[in-house]
Amino acid sequence: MTEGRAKKSSWANPGRKLPGMQLTERDTEILQFINSFGFCEIPQIESRFEVTKRRSYQILERLITAGLVKHERVLHGKHGIYRLTAKGASYTDLPASSRITMNTYNL
Repeated sequence: MTEGRAKKSSWANPGRKLPGMQLTERDTEILQFINSFGFCEIPQIESRFEVTKRRSYQILERLITAGLVKHERVLHGKHGIYRLTAKGASYTDLPASSRITMNTYNL
């Protein structure tokens, strides 16, 4: 695995099929990354997984369409946040975050 990529865990099941899509190893790493912090923004995905902004949006849109991730606006003029749905959290070793507080968002 390359430097900067998420560590592979026993929960990861690359190739796990969803109706109409197949999760990749990177998809499951992104789900684990998001859930380990409770949420993330696009710049964090770009940096952590070494992908362009455009590719980050494509990946997350695909995960949203599959019902694994949801996008929320917290503050006007700031990046929206991405967090996992209960379905998305089932692909990780943590439960989905129920809510994001302003203290957590501002860290």
